[in-house]
Amino acid sequence: IVEPLEKDSGLFDSDLESKFSQIQDWCKSSNLPAWHPPQRHGFYRYLVARKSYIQDKILLNLVTSNEGIEKFDSGGWVELLKSLLGNRLAGVIHTINNDYGDRVDPLNGESHLLFGNPSIHENILGLDFEISMKSFFQTNPKSAERLYSKAIEYVQKANGAGTILDLFC
Repeated sequence: IVEPLEKDSGLFDSDLESKFSQIQDWCKSSNLPAWHPPQRHGFYRYLVARKSYIQDKILLNLVTSNEGIEKFDSGGWVELLKSLLGNRLAGVIHTINNDYGDRVDPLNGESHLLFGNPSIHENILGLDFEISMKSFFQTNPKSAERLYSKAIEYVQKANGAGTILDLFC
């Protein structure tokens, strides 16, 4: 099920979101079907986007099945994205996912870099991060920076100094 995005959602990147209808039109014109989860067939599964706020770059990963892959124009796909995003396009990845589930990193599939770089860079409070499609990273670095700043403030008030660890398991 794909809901057309008629206007900027205010949640991600207004420039990219304003071009979703052109991306959707290109996919429709390819005559390759969208993935149908209950029936487990189709080609286009989803598009994953990562944004570097510090670089103002977008990294895109088109996830498809291999059903009809011989009809997929990967060069045309890259050219479309380059024409829409210009220098903001950091990289384009194509992941083939033939799994029943919706993992970005499929158990039964592979990823190919079609254009550019496989990662983007971000900076939070003076720390540099390299972020790939497989990276676990905050989706909103500005909010993360505010959260981390508040944690640092609390530790400094309590102890005057110390080490702060951001741990996830």
